[in-house]
Amino acid sequence: MNDDEGLLRELGEALGHEPGAQPSPERVAAVRAQAARAGRGAGRRRFLLGGGVAASVAGIAGVAGYWLAEREDQPVAAPMEQIVFTGEGDVTASGLVHHAWGTELVLDVGGLRPGTAYDVVFGTTDGDVGAGSLRAVPDVVMRCRFEAAPLRADVHTIELRDPDGRPVLRSDLPSI
Repeated sequence: MNDDEGLLRELGEALGHEPGAQPSPERVAAVRAQAARAGRGAGRRRFLLGGGVAASVAGIAGVAGYWLAEREDQPVAAPMEQIVFTGEGDVTASGLVHHAWGTELVLDVGGLRPGTAYDVVFGTTDGDVGAGSLRAVPDVVMRCRFEAAPLRADVHTIELRDPDGRPVLRSDLPSI
C-alpha cells in the first residue's frame, strides 16, 4: 500500500467509513430510485431547454422579419429635397436625402431599355462617385434607392449612365 492509499484509509476511518461494511438493500434501492428520477428529470430539463431555445429563436426571427417588413414600407425619416431629371427615362419620383454620413437618391423610373444595366453616378467637387446600379425591367416602374458617401453640399450632378458611359438621365443640382 502506498502513502496515498494509507492516507485515504485513515481519513475514511476518521469519518466513520468501515471498509468491509455493506449498505442495506433498502439504501441501495433508495439510491437507485433517486438516480433514475434524476435521469428522467435531466431528460425533461434538456427537452424544456431545447424547446425554450427554439421558441426564443423563432421569436427573434419573427420580430426581425416584422421590423424589416415594416421598415421597407416606411417613408424616409429625413427631409427629402425634390430634384428634376432630364433625359430618356420616365422618372415618376425623385429626391435626395441629406444624411450625416452621405447622400441618398430616391428614384422611381421606368421606360429604360429592358435588360440594360445603368450606373448611378454622383458628380462631386472631387470627381465622380458611383452610387450603385440597376438593370432595367420592361413595363415596370423601378423604385430604387442609391447611396454614396459624399455630403449633399458636395454633390453637383446626378447621372444615370448606360453601359457606354453615356448619360441617359441627368439632374443638375442647385448649390446648398
